[in-house]
Amino acid sequence: MNIAYHYFATKTLAVLAGFSEPEAHIIAYACQYVDEAQESEPITIYGLPEPSFERMKKDELDPTCTGHKGLLNILYNFDDVRRKVLLPFHFMPAGWNAAHTSFNYLTKAESPPALELVRLALQKLRTTAAGSPFRDLELIRLGVALHTYEDTFAHQNFSARNSKQDNAVKNPQIRVNGRVRKLPAIFVITGFLGYSIGHGLIGTFPDRFNTRINYFDGRGKSVSVNTSTRFKTASRQVYSLLREYTQAPDDWDQIWPRYKHCQNRDQSSRSEIRKTFSTVYPEIDYQYHSLSWRHRAIKPYQPGTYVFNGDLKWIHFHHAAWDQRQYVLSFLP
Repeated sequence: MNIAYHYFATKTLAVLAGFSEPEAHIIAYACQYVDEAQESEPITIYGLPEPSFERMKKDELDPTCTGHKGLLNILYNFDDVRRKVLLPFHFMPAGWNAAHTSFNYLTKAESPPALELVRLALQKLRTTAAGSPFRDLELIRLGVALHTYEDTFAHQNFSARNSKQDNAVKNPQIRVNGRVRKLPAIFVITGFLGYSIGHGLIGTFPDRFNTRINYFDGRGKSVSVNTSTRFKTASRQVYSLLREYTQAPDDWDQIWPRYKHCQNRDQSSRSEIRKTFSTVYPEIDYQYHSLSWRHRAIKPYQPGTYVFNGDLKWIHFHHAAWDQRQYVLSFLP
């Protein structure tokens, strides 16, 4: 999924489920920032608070990279990117079978490992009272987990591996907003070069609203994708998980007729997406800038160094993401 879902839909669903707007914004910002956090080298930051997790030490933060830089990492075929970024955050494996004798790397909608991430985050949030200095950390942990859970709907039947059997796409036919779209040449070339990673051979189309895709997969099976149907199911489930926490009444039948207008068409820009959601929900303030948390956390000092600026949300994000990565890697073969 893209920002239309990870930030805009997620914030909307959190508010509808009973979260305050400020807390819904933290959840949704963290959810979207998973796609944006691409720093991977240690950063010198003077004046950091006491280290709170192992990626921190005095005057240094080693950020947790959760976002991939598109074709750059595919073309260089980095194993670390697939194992440490794609797999724990974007293409959660279905996991072990009941007998624990075989492991399925394909992503499955609502897979138990992805659902467990959300439930663990909600459990931690329940033990962190409003006003606690750790409240923001647990809201951010929930946002990171929701990103992975939401992606299981869009990325189902693909994997983080470089595998033609998992990820081959043959004879794709694509319609966006009812119009036929051709696959950009770069994705065709990627396939010719032998890279079959995630849904890279059909670009970002599985992540977009109001898109239909038909193709044959690496096992010769005919696959038909309707993202509107997938995203409706995802929205129902995300709403249900969040309202379990707030104990709000289940008003989905009343919510859906209004909410569905946000997903009726694919938008080509962030400003279009914001306009669509703001038109349907004028009472919700949608504000997202990928650098806002970073700028509130650190400011430039000397060349190549920074000084702590007082806000912890950006640091909390790297803490929560590191915890999720380690948790997921712990159950892999």
